[in-house]
Amino acid sequence: PDAPDDDRVPVTPSLVARTRAWLDRSAEKHALSIALVLRGIGLVSLCAFVSLHVQVHGLFGADGIDPMTRRLGVVEGAADHPYLVVPTLFLFVGGSDAALDLVCVLGELASVAMMLGLAVGPAALAAWLAYLSFVAIGTPFIPLQWDTLLCEALVLAALAAPPVLRAHLGRPVAPRPIALLAFWFLVGRLMFVRGWWSGIGLGLGTAVVTRRVRDHGDRGNVDMTSHVDGTKCPFLVVATRLS
Repeated sequence: PDAPDDDRVPVTPSLVARTRAWLDRSAEKHALSIALVLRGIGLVSLCAFVSLHVQVHGLFGADGIDPMTRRLGVVEGAADHPYLVVPTLFLFVGGSDAALDLVCVLGELASVAMMLGLAVGPAALAAWLAYLSFVAIGTPFIPLQWDTLLCEALVLAALAAPPVLRAHLGRPVAPRPIALLAFWFLVGRLMFVRGWWSGIGLGLGTAVVTRRVRDHGDRGNVDMTSHVDGTKCPFLVVATRLS
């Protein structure tokens, strides 16, 4: 007997399946870019730790402006489990000058490992934990806005790092799609926030500059500057990622 006709309608991939496939392709496409970004984050982290190391004794040392030992005493007396309130390694290694050097050296070595592609994931976590140790207890000297951004970037670097002991630029490993999406979100958020505040600042500056140049026909150029560095460009960047 003849086989019955197959009248089944072809199944169209769901939106979730298409999105996952697109992210997988994007991860493969940007494997080398992410590998370079991870090394770049390691370089920035190294600069941050070296900069902090040269001034840490003056800020938190025994003879510094606000000794770390005093800060730890306040934290330990204010909570039963201080490490849950203030996540810092100094609660375990103490606040001596040697402990300050130890945490800085840990961050510097981890940053160098990231730059060399050695165990990038664990190195990024070590650098994050070392820097977080200062950020969590360093007020008012730390954190500044970029200190928080560095901590976020190190966490994303750990998430995007390839699961290998030595990463080679000649054979880059595709990152996890969720890590790629997180990097795009971080960059987009950074540009949006910067554009928002720059737009406010440029808006105030434009009012002054426009007054001086309005008789010379340069008003359009001034307005264009405020729009280019304002909140419009971040949306253009996101749009190109989705195209």
